Amino acid sequence: MVLVSTSELRAAKAYTPEVAVRTLSPSIIAEKLARSGDYRSRRGWRLKGIHLTGCPDPEYPYDLGNVRRFRLLDPSLVPVFRKILMVAPSGGLHTFPHHGLAIADPNACPIDSFRSLPMPDPCEWPRPTSMVRWLTGAYVPGSHRERLRLPKPFIPYGEWIVRWVEETKWDARAQEKQEWAAEHGREAVARKAREFEESEAAYRGKTEVPYQRGLMSKFGEDDWRELKARMRGEVKEDPKPFVHLGSGSGTATAPAPAKE
Repeated sequence: MVLVSTSELRAAKAYTPEVAVRTLSPSIIAEKLARSGDYRSRRGWRLKGIHLTGCPDPEYPYDLGNVRRFRLLDPSLVPVFRKILMVAPSGGLHTFPHHGLAIADPNACPIDSFRSLPMPDPCEWPRPTSMVRWLTGAYVPGSHRERLRLPKPFIPYGEWIVRWVEETKWDARAQEKQEWAAEHGREAVARKAREFEESEAAYRGKTEVPYQRGLMSKFGEDDWRELKARMRGEVKEDPKPFVHLGSGSGTATAPAPAKE
């Protein structure tokens, strides 16, 4: 039994007319509930339970056409379904259904409510691991559902959810591009180069400068005079012998013997 009003039914029809007529219960249910007094009491509603499943509900089936379309945009998205069971002040049990979007991440552990989630067999999509959002309609202003703050109206999968997935995915890609540019762009490369130079200079200041000062302190007067003489070119050293290697064979070539 589904708690809906005539105004909510009209709003759902205006939102998704091709599906609302087929899936939503007739307004006679709302009239029956109004006569039972469940709409007139602000208090006394209590939660009985929430039933989660990955299987399509016979009364509220998935629109497989739209499901396959948004899964083409993002294959990690999978459909889920829930029924919120609430007990009215009169003792009647009422069901509030919602379609939802979940994510199937093979590298993540499923949340507790998804560990034993019933799935269709065979199934076109993997088992979900976390929740993205539940698809709920807006309250009809002044309706009993809004006044009692009961769960929001049911909205089936439609063209709008395909557009939402497409826009959300595009926003994510744009954000990823901005993050990548901030990480690998010219400014980021220049900033990293500056940071590397500063860290390198700081490291050298802590290690190499004391080492060089230690070497300088070991220089004696004779070492300083020899260093200055070498810098002025006053020290003449014998040239070191060298061997010329042939470019082809890689073997050493000795000079030809002088003719007598």
